[in-house]
Amino acid sequence: MQIKNIALVLSLIFIFGLSVFGQTMQVIYDPTIALKEPLKATATEEKLVKSLLPKARQKWNDENCTEDFSITGWAWGAFTRKYATQKAFLYEFCQTGNGFANDGIVITENGKVVAHFIYEGAWTAGMLGLPDINDNGIDELLVKNYGGMHQGIISTGIDIIEIPGGKLVKEIGATQSSYDDSGADESGKSKNAYSFKVSVKIGAMPVFYREKFVQKGKMWRKIGKISKAEMFKLDYKYNLLK
Repeated sequence: MQIKNIALVLSLIFIFGLSVFGQTMQVIYDPTIALKEPLKATATEEKLVKSLLPKARQKWNDENCTEDFSITGWAWGAFTRKYATQKAFLYEFCQTGNGFANDGIVITENGKVVAHFIYEGAWTAGMLGLPDINDNGIDELLVKNYGGMHQGIISTGIDIIEIPGGKLVKEIGATQSSYDDSGADESGKSKNAYSFKVSVKIGAMPVFYREKFVQKGKMWRKIGKISKAEMFKLDYKYNLLK
């Protein structure tokens, strides 16, 4: 009986330990998982976002911006206030150069717009909703960007942002998520292509980590050890449109 009780206690400690670890360390970007095609916005949602574009056109009325609107991602979460059930939309209004674009972020709640920001950013490749990684009750957003193509080299990055109160966009940090210079190889073989799995240690001052992977066919192989991710700021100018 005592042995069984000891075994039960040890099992509970192990499970509790996993739970605590799961609460403090979170994978936020994983290239090794084959993700399904992201759901598209409904016709009603797209109509709502499009209704906001006239003010965006006034801001982006220049010859480098040929309008080519598309919603490139969306996510559920509590993005402007605690316990809210909101939906965030990422859209690309136009491309202005190699890897550059004019973009927008819209937050809705119960079918109504609660925040709309535009900014001069990058080619957008999707959006994910993140759990509250800095423990302040507000969920973050992960925006994936393409860096364009330069001499056959293609890279992507992820930008993690927060919109507390719906009045400003706070950038928590950005990091590289993939690199591919296979286009620079005349043989067509990948010379140097890899991706990063990115994790975060949740807390008031979140700490980010990444692991490097290379893909061989359909298989991914980890290279090296997990290390702290170098986070930087993109310093985009987010303009709140009212």
